[in-house]
Amino acid sequence: MRSVLLISIVISLMFVPKVNPSIGIGANPAEIFFSIGSGSGPQTQILYIINAGDEKANYEVSVEPQFSNLIRIKPSAFKLDPGEYIKVELSILPWRFPSTRELTFKVNVKAAPSSGPSEPGIGPGIKIPVYIDFKVPSTPVADALKYLRSVQAEDGGIGDFANSAWAVMAIAAAGEDPHKWRRGNGPSIVDYLKANIGKLDSNSAMDWARQALAATAAGEDPKNFAGVDCIKTLESLYKDGQLGDGGLLNDDFLGLMALISAGEKNQRIIDDVKTFIKAHQNPDGGWGYAVGVDSDVDDTAAALMALTAAGEPGNSESMMNAVNYLKGKLGEEGGFTSDSIPNSASDSWAIMALEVLNIDVLGDDWTRKGVNPIRHLLSLQNSDGSFSWSAGRDGEALWTSYAILALLGKPLILGFIFPVPEISNFNLTLLASTIITSKALALIRLKTEKRRFAGSVKLR
Repeated sequence: MRSVLLISIVISLMFVPKVNPSIGIGANPAEIFFSIGSGSGPQTQILYIINAGDEKANYEVSVEPQFSNLIRIKPSAFKLDPGEYIKVELSILPWRFPSTRELTFKVNVKAAPSSGPSEPGIGPGIKIPVYIDFKVPSTPVADALKYLRSVQAEDGGIGDFANSAWAVMAIAAAGEDPHKWRRGNGPSIVDYLKANIGKLDSNSAMDWARQALAATAAGEDPKNFAGVDCIKTLESLYKDGQLGDGGLLNDDFLGLMALISAGEKNQRIIDDVKTFIKAHQNPDGGWGYAVGVDSDVDDTAAALMALTAAGEPGNSESMMNAVNYLKGKLGEEGGFTSDSIPNSASDSWAIMALEVLNIDVLGDDWTRKGVNPIRHLLSLQNSDGSFSWSAGRDGEALWTSYAILALLGKPLILGFIFPVPEISNFNLTLLASTIITSKALALIRLKTEKRRFAGSVKLR
C-alpha cells in the first residue's frame, strides 16, 4: 500500500481563567497523533472543548479558508453551559493533499456570550499554541501528477489537444504552474495549447469552452489567448437561447461555466442558456449529452455545476431532482455508474458536483457496503499514479486529470480554482485562538495563572 502519512498534533493546553464577563475556554487533550496512509479514508481524532466560564457561551472552531478542504471539523459551532464540554471531531482528508509538501495552518477556537452579537468587538484575543507536524511522503494526487509528467510529450502536450486542456486544469488546481510543465527546454503545456489553437473547430462550442476554461485555469486571459478571443468566439455560437449545436446539451453545460469563469458580463446569454438547460432536464431528474437522450451521471453532474455557477439555488426542485438521480446511480461497489459499470470518470464528475452543493460524499447516504465514492475512485488508481476508467483497464491521462480535480475538491470548471498556497517551513506554529471579552485582562491573567486542563490524555 501507499506510504504512511504521519501527522503529529500537539496542543498546548491552557485553561483560560474567568474574566468579567466570565467567558472561558478549555481544550483537551494536550497531544494528538495521526497516523494516516495517503490512500486511506479520513482519519479522525477528538478534541474536547469546555466552557471554563460561568455563563452560557457560543463557540466556533474553524480553520483558515484556504485550508478548509484539508480538514473537517464537526461540530464547528455550538453553545455550552458553564462547565459543559463537547467532543469536536478533527478529520484529516489525506487525498486532498496535492503534493509531498509540508504544511501548517491555523485553527481558531472562538468564544462569545450567548446573548448579544456572536462576534463582539473584542479584538484578536488570546492564542493557545498548537503544533502540527505534517510529513506527506506520498499522496494520490502527487502520484497522479507524476504520471501526467511522465506522459508529457516533447511538444508539451499530454495526450491529444483536448486532454491537454484538461491536464492544464488539473495541474492548476493542484497549485502548480502549468507554464512550468515542460520536457527539458521544450515548450510548456500552455505553449502547446497556444501553438495548436488552430485545431479548434470554429463551430464547436465545446471546443471553445474547454479552451477558455484551460486558459482561465492557467492564469491566462481567455479573451486574448494566443491572440484569439475564446469568449467572443464562444458567444458567436449563441443562437436561439443556447450555445453551439441546438441538439446538444453538453456544450451548453461547459459553455455556461466557461463564460462565468471568465467573468463574462452578458447576463442575457447566461440566463438564456441556464433556462435552456433547465428546460431539457429529463423526467428522471438527470440530463444526457443531448436533447432527448437518456440521462447519465457525467452530464447530470456537469449540468449541476453549470446551474450552480449561474446562481440556481441548490435546494431548488430541479437541483434536488438531479441529486436524487445521482444517488440512484451510485452502485453497490460505492462508485457511480455508466451503463451499470462503476467508473472513475463518473465518480470524478459526481464528486465535483456534490462538492459544489456542499453535500458530504463521505456520508452514510453516499456509502455502499462501507465504500464511498472517494474510496471507490482511489481504488481505480494504478501503481504508476494513473487512473483507469474501470477496473482492469489501462490508466489514461484524461481520467487522471478528472480524478485530480475531484480528489482536491476543486470543481475548476466553475472557475473557482483556489490553488493550495505555497507554504514553506515545516516548523511553523499552528495556533488555536481563544477569544474572550477582555483581551488585556486575559493576557495578564494568562501569564500568571495559566495551567494545564485537568485530565490530559494521549490518543493514538
